Amino acid sequence: MSAHLPCPACHRDCQHVGSRLERDCDRMAPALTINEIRITPGSEEDRGAGLLAYASCRYGDLLLAGLAVRKTMNGRTVVTFPAKRSGEGKQHFLITPTTVAVRRTIEDAVLAAFWEASA
Repeated sequence: MSAHLPCPACHRDCQHVGSRLERDCDRMAPALTINEIRITPGSEEDRGAGLLAYASCRYGDLLLAGLAVRKTMNGRTVVTFPAKRSGEGKQHFLITPTTVAVRRTIEDAVLAAFWEASA
């Protein structure tokens, strides 16, 4: 017999408890706040390649540096996280949000600062 426990993310009797979906539950609120956001505009060449700006911010006691604001090929403006490529071309992220809620919190704060700086 298995016990159904409330999801720590959305506090419902969910089938995704203990799975990856639990971490991605969009109802889970981040415990830390984003502040000290710095936006550095990209060069003309960078902007031509879709890199609009570089960004850094504090997330609790962590400094997140190397973020980028980019324009995608379909016209969306997004925040990307720093990564390195191996010799084989495989991408390895240096910073990775562990939940959808944390990713959205970072993206929303950085994009708001970017649009304010661009105005």
